[in-house]
Amino acid sequence: MVVYPAIFTKEGSGYWVRFPDLDGCLTEGDNLTDAVKNSEEALGGYIASLIKRNIEIPTSSEFNKISTNNKNESIVMISSNMDKYLKKPRLVKKNLTIPEYLSVIAEQQNINFSAVLTEALAKKLKVAND
Repeated sequence: MVVYPAIFTKEGSGYWVRFPDLDGCLTEGDNLTDAVKNSEEALGGYIASLIKRNIEIPTSSEFNKISTNNKNESIVMISSNMDKYLKKPRLVKKNLTIPEYLSVIAEQQNINFSAVLTEALAKKLKVAND
């Protein structure tokens, strides 16, 4: 799951949507419901494209750090479930070094090292690991 701020600009009965943290990530909708749905898809597809091309993912700005002076604009936090866009996440093997005593205790307790590392990385990077 990723979450980014989007700026919704009302134009007639429709909306234009842009993500200030994601250069070129734009979409629109004939109404607010369509604009939200389309922005979730645009966000997911954009981030998936970066991941597949091994391009650094920009940090999401905090909601209170985004502002607009246009009365026709609103800031909305948009989320997208990346599983939908990445299908099956590709697993990669990593070697790591840990203190021996932790390794012994973890093995005695049947700890899954890959699961623990995945959970810790997701927490550290503030990325949902659904």
